[in-house]
Amino acid sequence: MGLIYAQTAQDKALILGQRQALIYPFTAPNWTDLRLGLFLSLTDNVNNDSQAGLTESFAEATFADRFWIGFKNNGNDIIPANAGSSFIGAMGGNGSAAMGGSIKVDPSTGGTTTTGTTYWRAYNTVSLIQAVIWDGVTLLIHPQFLTGGLQVNGFYLPQNAGAAGGYSVLMIMRMTRATSIATSITVDNSGANVAYSSTPTIAAIRALLRTSTYTPSAAQPVTITPDAVYVYWPFFNSRLRIHALVLEKFA
Repeated sequence: MGLIYAQTAQDKALILGQRQALIYPFTAPNWTDLRLGLFLSLTDNVNNDSQAGLTESFAEATFADRFWIGFKNNGNDIIPANAGSSFIGAMGGNGSAAMGGSIKVDPSTGGTTTTGTTYWRAYNTVSLIQAVIWDGVTLLIHPQFLTGGLQVNGFYLPQNAGAAGGYSVLMIMRMTRATSIATSITVDNSGANVAYSSTPTIAAIRALLRTSTYTPSAAQPVTITPDAVYVYWPFFNSRLRIHALVLEKFA
């Protein structure tokens, strides 16, 4: 079960339950540019603010073994990449419809290091993070999701706030389409590791949603247009914390 944790007097973080998803429906009539930003961090599976002992590795066996952060259709809790689900956003897993590699959280000082106390690096040993569009069981596109700054080999969540530059990390992406009724949609990403902060605020996200550079994808047709924010974390030794979330209609 998820819970609200007071990280600070101003920061009330949502901590997702183990292998539970946030499904946050939205209404955005006639949109052509929707942008999403989230300040995220990890804690262990018992304590609400402990970044120790989160190392984990297991072979990818199902789509529930991947992490998913982005846009999904509302109305069911079906894991993306299954019938009845559409998903546009960041996927941590093998970059195909087949299972492959191991899903891991490693300690890291950056890059491909697997020791240190700066970050927790989340990735798949085959494909790191992909910017994906899934229409049911069909993977339409899967370029690499930009990982921001110097950290280009996965998703780097803070292990030590002082060393990382803050206790939370910002991920940014957007969906676009040519017209307000188009069913072909892009997945454009600015990065998984855009900024680190110990003051994760809505204002900070909104500022970076406006000024960030986005790498666009080719538009792909989807049967069901996503109408919810979706966040899912597959690990057992860590839980994902959401400190601030902004979904903004730019056009």
